[in-house]
Amino acid sequence: MGCRNPALAGVAFLIGAFIPLLLTVFVPHREYWGIPAAVAISLVAVSLMAARAGHHSVCRAIVRSLIVGVGATLISYLVGLFLF
Repeated sequence: MGCRNPALAGVAFLIGAFIPLLLTVFVPHREYWGIPAAVAISLVAVSLMAARAGHHSVCRAIVRSLIVGVGATLISYLVGLFLF
């Protein structure tokens, strides 16, 4: 039971990735809390669109995306702290 509209899912993921990227470019570095907040908001928005496009549970999609996305963001941040 795959996504019934893969183009819509692709657009949703593109928009979701673009929001944190814009904040990274335009927000001053001292306002670093805005980027994780934007990532979380983007994850929720993308999950909502993708779940509706695929006719899946919206709540489960949001929870799953937040757990995986925030976890990946945290790991990336910690690796960046140690390497750079």
